Amino acid sequence: MFSCKDKNLQLDYQFTNKPDLFSCTDVNMDLIKEAVYAFEKDIIPYLESRGGGMLPRAYNIIVNLSIIKNLDVNDIASDHTKAIFKALEAQPELWTASEPKYTLNYNSSFADCVIDNFLNNDFKTTTKALISVNAMNDKNFNEPLLQHYKNINNDNGLRVFLAFNYFYAHFFKTKK
Repeated sequence: MFSCKDKNLQLDYQFTNKPDLFSCTDVNMDLIKEAVYAFEKDIIPYLESRGGGMLPRAYNIIVNLSIIKNLDVNDIASDHTKAIFKALEAQPELWTASEPKYTLNYNSSFADCVIDNFLNNDFKTTTKALISVNAMNDKNFNEPLLQHYKNINNDNGLRVFLAFNYFYAHFFKTKK
């Protein structure tokens, strides 16, 4: 496995040989890519014993555990994934806190770029509408999301959105 070291973040990049997800300005897409692939590497084996070894099912389980507040990221995350979170945490424009919950900052240029990269235009429109009327929450988002899990293998925007909003955001809770 090829690895390169980011001197500023002290992070060994282990997934540089994986396909790029998409391109966004104003954010380190190498770090975003590393975050998604590390997350997926951690969740697949963790969830295999729970019937979730395939990617769409694994994402579904993580989102559901997150929504019911039964997700302990420390049980799932490798040391590498924890180091990635430290690097992500150092970028406050990515996150917003609506106590007691942290989420992806839906009003950031990064979130706009991620959502613009959703494959399904109706889902993209629904997500943007929920954000524009300040109604983006688990209750409102869950139903449209359920219709799109099957596309997770091909939808890099959705992969990034779910990994950040339903997994990496949970690390903030473990800090308290």
